[in-house]
Amino acid sequence: MKWFQRYRLEQAVPSDVLPPGGPPPATPPPTSVTPPVTPPPATPPVVEPPVVSPVAADLPALRKQLAGGDAVLEKELERYGTPDAIGKAFRERGVRISQGFKPEAFPDKGTDEAKAAWRAANAVPSAAADYVAKIGDGIVIGEADKPTFESFAAHAHSINMPQGTFNEIAKWYNGLADERQAAVEELDGTHRTEVDDSFIKEFGPAEYRANKNNLQAMLSANFDEATTAALLNARGADGRALFNNAAVLKGMFQLARTVNPMSTLVGNAGTGDAKSVDARLAELQALRSKDVTAWMKNEPGRKEERELLELKSRMAPSR
Repeated sequence: MKWFQRYRLEQAVPSDVLPPGGPPPATPPPTSVTPPVTPPPATPPVVEPPVVSPVAADLPALRKQLAGGDAVLEKELERYGTPDAIGKAFRERGVRISQGFKPEAFPDKGTDEAKAAWRAANAVPSAAADYVAKIGDGIVIGEADKPTFESFAAHAHSINMPQGTFNEIAKWYNGLADERQAAVEELDGTHRTEVDDSFIKEFGPAEYRANKNNLQAMLSANFDEATTAALLNARGADGRALFNNAAVLKGMFQLARTVNPMSTLVGNAGTGDAKSVDARLAELQALRSKDVTAWMKNEPGRKEERELLELKSRMAPSR
C-alpha cells in the first residue's frame, strides 16, 4: 500500500499551481447559433387598368346596338345613364329571375308620392282617364263604346293594370265588335233575301216594290227621320231585324195600305189620288188593247186593274 500512496502523491498537483477558489470550471460545449432568415421581398400588387366607359355621346349608339331594333327595349335602356349601369341592371335582373323574383307589391298604405312612383315604375297611368287618353296608335274607340271603355278604365286603375295590357284588351274588344258586326250584316243579308224571295213569289216584283214604297212613305209621313231609322233597324228578341221578319213586314204592308190604299195600287204612277188611278188604268187598258191574247195571260196586270176599278168605285162620291 505504500507504493500506491506514494504514486498518488507523486501524481498530485501542487497546491500553489491551482487557481484561487479551486479548479477552473469545465469549458462549456460550443453553442449552435442559427442565423436569422430574411423573407423574400414582397411581390407588388397587380394594378388593373381602370375601365374607361364610353362617353355619353356614344350611349345612344350603344343602346341601339343592344336593343337590336326593338324600340321598346331601346326606350327602356334610356333609363340608364352609363354602360356599367346597363350591365348592373342586366345582372340584377338575371339574379332576380334565377331566385324567382316577384315584383314589389303596390304600396296600399303608402303615401300618394309612393303610389305615384310605383305606378310610374310599372307603366300604370296616374289616373283612370289616362287609359283612354293615352291609348295606343291604331286603336279607335267609337262614341257608342266610350262609356264601356271609361267604366273598364276605372276598374283597370283600381287593380293597377299597365297601359300596355289595357291597350291589348281594347284591340281584342274592337276586333270582337268588328267580327260580330260582320256576322250580323251577313245574317241580315240572308234574312233579307229570304223575305224578298217569299214576297216576290206571293205578290210579284211590281206589287212587292209598291208595298215597300208605300210602307216607307207611311213611316216618313208620320215619324221623323231618327224615329223612322230606329223602326227600320229594330230587332226582335232573337236578334233578327223586325223588317226581315215576313210576318211583321206583311202586317206593316197591310197597315200602310189601310192608311193610304191608293199608293200601293198605282205604285210610282203618281201621287195616289183619283187622277193617278185613272192614269194607271189607262196604261193597263192600253196593254189590253195592244194584245188581247197576251193580256189574258197577264194575271198580275188584270188583278191590278180589278183592284183599281174597285178602289175608284169606293172613291166616287156617294149620292
